[in-house]
Amino acid sequence: MAQTIKEAKRAEAEAYLRRVQTVLEEAHRAAVAAFAEFIEASPLAATDGRMTDLCGSADVIVYKPSCRLRAALKAINEIQRADGGAWCVSNFSRAVNQQGVTARRTACEAARAVLVQHFPGEGDFYAKGVVD
Repeated sequence: MAQTIKEAKRAEAEAYLRRVQTVLEEAHRAAVAAFAEFIEASPLAATDGRMTDLCGSADVIVYKPSCRLRAALKAINEIQRADGGAWCVSNFSRAVNQQGVTARRTACEAARAVLVQHFPGEGDFYAKGVVD
């Protein structure tokens, strides 16, 4: 039995949503790994596990996301509107159990690299750190 156009589009959207979820999982794993590597090698890490760094936060933001990427991220509650036309993607800095902006930005840079690799041409991705 032939699929209708509507059924085919729905199946395509569901497959894309699964792909987005899988890529986000990979990006979160990359953020955790980058943070662990950073802590091991960073001169900012104190012997008691704390960071000697400025407090701050970091996010992966995307400008001009494609409609289907934005819709998929909205469907799984992984994107929020930000200032200046930007959208915050997921919360990659939650992998970082530190207040140090450098550690958080390092995690977000790793996640951004995964997103850029898997979604070329579907938005302009950046890691943005902000000092408190």
